[in-house]
Amino acid sequence: MTHRGAAAIVAYMILISHAARGETIDYGAAQDLFGEPITTGATGTPQRLSTAPMTMDIVTSQDIRHSGATTLPEILSRLCGVDVYTWSNNAADVAIRGLNQGASNRLLVMVNGRETYTDALGVVLWENIPVRLDEIRQIEVTKGPNSALYGFNAGSGVINIVTFNPQYDRTNAERVTFGSDGSQAFSAVRTTQWENGGLRLSGGWTKDPETDFHPLFAGDRLAASSPSINRTINLDSQMAPDDQTEIRVQGALTDGSMRGMYVMPFYIDLMMATGSIEYARESDIGHLEASLMHNRFTVGQYRNSLATGSLSNDVTVAKLQDRFKVGSDDTVRVGTEYRRDDMPTFPLHSASLASQDIALDGMWNHAFDDNLSLLNALRGDRYQMSRTGAFPQGTPWTNEDYDRSIFAWSYNSALVWRPTAFDSWKISAARGQTLPSLSEFGVLNPLTIPFNPPSLPTAQLLSVGNPHLQPTRINHYEISWEHALGAIAGSTRLSAYHQTVSGLRDFSATTLTSLVPVPTLLSTYVNSGGAHLKGLEWEIKGRLGDVWRWNANYSAEVVSDETDMSQYHNFSRSTPRHKANVSLGWTFGRWEGDTFLRYVSGTEMPEQVAFGVYGLTPVKDVVAVSQRLAFAVTSDLRIEATAYSAFADNPVAGEKRRVLFSVIANY
Repeated sequence: MTHRGAAAIVAYMILISHAARGETIDYGAAQDLFGEPITTGATGTPQRLSTAPMTMDIVTSQDIRHSGATTLPEILSRLCGVDVYTWSNNAADVAIRGLNQGASNRLLVMVNGRETYTDALGVVLWENIPVRLDEIRQIEVTKGPNSALYGFNAGSGVINIVTFNPQYDRTNAERVTFGSDGSQAFSAVRTTQWENGGLRLSGGWTKDPETDFHPLFAGDRLAASSPSINRTINLDSQMAPDDQTEIRVQGALTDGSMRGMYVMPFYIDLMMATGSIEYARESDIGHLEASLMHNRFTVGQYRNSLATGSLSNDVTVAKLQDRFKVGSDDTVRVGTEYRRDDMPTFPLHSASLASQDIALDGMWNHAFDDNLSLLNALRGDRYQMSRTGAFPQGTPWTNEDYDRSIFAWSYNSALVWRPTAFDSWKISAARGQTLPSLSEFGVLNPLTIPFNPPSLPTAQLLSVGNPHLQPTRINHYEISWEHALGAIAGSTRLSAYHQTVSGLRDFSATTLTSLVPVPTLLSTYVNSGGAHLKGLEWEIKGRLGDVWRWNANYSAEVVSDETDMSQYHNFSRSTPRHKANVSLGWTFGRWEGDTFLRYVSGTEMPEQVAFGVYGLTPVKDVVAVSQRLAFAVTSDLRIEATAYSAFADNPVAGEKRRVLFSVIANY
């Protein structure tokens, strides 16, 4: 056995013992030692990326630095199998492996395990995520349904943003950015530490004029009349009262204005306040973890061509779990979760909605030997809904329709086999769930539509939520092979998957429900059908010495719709068939350079083309290039420029040409 191999075994045993005591592992040291990133996401214990029981990408802090990116969606767009629709410089929707849409609702995004999912709207507002790029240690992107392992609404995948731990990592940074288009940004990170703990504060401000945003329908252009603004302050503190206990407290406040897209553009003034406390202790019955989280989401103003109004949403989540060993080969985890959700109806506040979700989950990971392991996880959710308040005249529902329960169950199963020191095979099956949002259940928006000539009566358009919606269910099957390429300090991976989706949710076609006292048109959400997805992904990456770094990936996906074609979505035509990324970077002394090339095949996207009328808008092939050049003035200070250019201007998902200049201090 080589000295390096012996050191790796000793270090791995230390990592495991630290995790057993509830201590956070040193991700950086582990990655340097094993030559690949480390994750605790699946089983709760440290695992090398190649042995994790699911297909996962990990974006490290060095990857983020070399990317030159200023937003999370920009970083994610370069990963294999990730779909990103860019509506403006800061607004985007992200999906993993197809079925992306405006206000995408199938992806669970967390910061250190704390949800950033906006329950009221059923979306992730990426500009509103309370984290600065300079405080991120790694971004873990888990592909495929993982509801049984990660919980609520992990339908197509999970993205967990892991920040530097203030107890172990001293992170201090400032960043100032100016754009050729008038955009501006500033952020700062500060860490203080003491004997048994640490505290990190971070904050930032961003302003972007978004002058190139041009909706097709004139009535929606008011959503493009104001700049995007974001202000954020974050707190993260961890302490260890004794060798067996850890306590972590996190909080964030973010507010600003942003735009997005859900078949029509919208513009919102929003604020989110979030806080959580986590307690972990090693006990005689295993490793106990308890957490309490509360999110307060407020939209001060929402507007587009069909609606305007305000909205608020409170979410409280409590979790308790125990992880323990049975012998030397089995790891077991059992847990429970309680979730409470409250909001008034939107945009009319004449009623209120509430939901409760109680879940039980379990995981069993068995190691047959050092090279073969099996993971099984199961979760059951009981979702209870209620409503109080009035309805507009003509609404077909009553409050009794909302007095209902939904039971949903999920599972994850994966076999991991390492036949050689360089090869890893993974075979997995999963069933995931995505619950409807409270807005889909209870939006309330009556409109009066005048006819021409005025002698005709007016009509009423009722856009209302549907209490009879069912969850979207995803069944997923996958096989992947990964091979380490020692000669170039890299690896290659090939994955093939098949996925079936049922219970997709969509707007119904507008129907005439009554003629008296005025003609009434009803538009609501429905479960419109399903889809089949087949996909193939390939990636290769590596390094040549300390100078060159490179990456290439390609993904192909075919979607077959099984939906009512009266719905406005057509995923077989709106999902890109082909996506590819190539990057090349270098470091010579104080100079660094990186070039990124991205290709996305042409699609058709749903968008409002007239008042209340939706159609598919062609989106050309996108070929986008970004280049970064950086110079280290000192070991702590660097200046860099990032240039963006694209070879296609699209009315829906265009790429904007601009140059960003940044001054960055890390110490």
